[in-house]
Amino acid sequence: MRLWEDQGLVATRRTSAGHRRYDSADLRRLHEVRDIREEHRRPLALIRAQSAAARRAPAEAAPPGAGEVHLGTRLRAARQARGLSLRGLAERAAVAASHVSAIEHGHAHVSLATLQKLTGALDITVGSLRDTGMPACALVRGGEAGILDVGIPGVRIEDLAPAATALEPQLFIVAPGAGSGGSYQHDGEEFLFVLSGVLEVILDAAERYLVGAGDSLCFPSTRPHRWRNASSEPARLLWVNTPPTF
Repeated sequence: MRLWEDQGLVATRRTSAGHRRYDSADLRRLHEVRDIREEHRRPLALIRAQSAAARRAPAEAAPPGAGEVHLGTRLRAARQARGLSLRGLAERAAVAASHVSAIEHGHAHVSLATLQKLTGALDITVGSLRDTGMPACALVRGGEAGILDVGIPGVRIEDLAPAATALEPQLFIVAPGAGSGGSYQHDGEEFLFVLSGVLEVILDAAERYLVGAGDSLCFPSTRPHRWRNASSEPARLLWVNTPPTF
């Protein structure tokens, strides 16, 4: 943590005796930095730069912390309904038990990659962790799409077809520096079409694609994939999964 402080990744308050003090926001930040280091092995300077870019994200991007409490509560309920211990879920999902606990209690940011691992281990979709508050219907008018509120900093997901059961079309708005937070994989296929901006997609930790406005990309979801907005502008894209995973 001294190194993280020196790099400007975390700010630490101290008592008059010189002891470090952390509040809940500090703990969320520490978990966030740790997750990026563990999942990406990124240099600290790059983490600092991307964090600064995410803080400069436009208002349309999901704010850090949004939806964390209710999502963690629902994740815990889903785990308990299946008779799984916290450690049992952690082992199934290959996620540290301490991190699962922090997510369930709303003390940590969760990346999309980690969330996919946890919901996959529970055999549920990400969308099942939220209240849609929206009736199933075929028509979704502009500006009225439900928001998939999963508390991912810099990533906004709009549900374009709440009545769909075999496919899952969504509008993603990804702020500069934001992304999946690591690789994940699952059954099915996915298709994305970039409306504006650029999205970097990496498949199998080997194939790298820069998908720009007007470009589309399709691939089997069984291939490990991760993605991020490596540009300085927000990326807007139509993303379709089948079967539904979010």
